Amino acid sequence: WSQVGDGLPFRVSTLAALDDGHGPAFYAGGYERFAKWNGIEWTIFSAGPRRSISDFVVFDDGSGPAIYIGGSLYSNTFQLLNGVAKWDGHRLTSVGNPLVGWATALAVYDDGLGEALYAAGYFSIDGVEPRTQRLLKWNGSTWKKAGGKVDWISDLDVFDDGSGPALFA
Repeated sequence: WSQVGDGLPFRVSTLAALDDGHGPAFYAGGYERFAKWNGIEWTIFSAGPRRSISDFVVFDDGSGPAIYIGGSLYSNTFQLLNGVAKWDGHRLTSVGNPLVGWATALAVYDDGLGEALYAAGYFSIDGVEPRTQRLLKWNGSTWKKAGGKVDWISDLDVFDDGSGPALFA
């Protein structure tokens, strides 16, 4: 094991690699911040005040691959980002209003209808019903419930146990 560059001034909770159009880069996220390693140095971005990043995943929503960020998030202008945000290389934008809450885990999974973004966390989909623990699927325009009641999910991953790929929580 060796330190990457000069290290980071925050606790890291998630990692992802992405070529954002400027060459391959490595992203690290954690409490209040995330950073990009370009092979030479870290660039640190603020994710907003007193907020945390719980997970990253690379997903292509049709406009090219991007980093999707799950957590309790605000933009650099302190706008609430509703638990899941997209990093376009310059700014964070919310994914799918009126999702309200925070994401604890993200994954990309093809359930037979094409790849989709899945988010686990504590959400209210319409902003009216109470927040509850949920597993949601982003279809590119809206969030939909992806299953029944769930307990707290801290990670999602896709695995093929011999019977085909499945989403594990």
